[in-house]
Amino acid sequence: MMKQSNWRNEKGSKPPSFYAVTNAAKERPDVWIDQPEKSVILQITSDIRTIRTETFATPYSLRFPRIQKIRHDKPWYDCLDVQILADMVHAKSGDDGQGAEGGTQLKGRAKRVKQEKPESLPSSLVPSHMLVTDVSRVKQVTRLFDGLVFYIANTTSEHPIDKLHKLIVENGGTFSMNLNNIVTHAVASEKKGLKYQAASKNGDVIHLL
Repeated sequence: MMKQSNWRNEKGSKPPSFYAVTNAAKERPDVWIDQPEKSVILQITSDIRTIRTETFATPYSLRFPRIQKIRHDKPWYDCLDVQILADMVHAKSGDDGQGAEGGTQLKGRAKRVKQEKPESLPSSLVPSHMLVTDVSRVKQVTRLFDGLVFYIANTTSEHPIDKLHKLIVENGGTFSMNLNNIVTHAVASEKKGLKYQAASKNGDVIHLL
């Protein structure tokens, strides 16, 4: 959520560089938000629609979202992003494949006789970015990262966040789930997303290959 004074009219203007758009003519926004750092976090409740769409860049959307409260205790970049939303859907369905009609595939069924109503999933799951990696059994091997605190801005399937956290601890370092003053190094797999944008404004970001 952002104050109206920070909105930019969409008509006749290009989307900010960090937007992912399909340029669908019938679904253009009224305004662009080009300064997300001036936003506040909203806590909402909603169902997740698993029907796929080519109109929007996000593969899933929220159905009937309802605002519960404003989270003034959360920084603007600590929000649900597209990748985390997709992870929540896949974790709930137990499969990351999608059926021909756009709904979540159900294992153990050879085919569908008729089109089914797309499933709505409750968003009661804990987002992956809020889960802290259990490193209680990780043994320190070296002191390579001694005194260093790492913040992981984003990851890919090749570099899952829990694996990175354990690697940090194995080499004597620590990690923070939030981008705060104790963080000495920020790490990212991709140059995109709000968390990456926030980390890059604070200093250099280490990129994983």
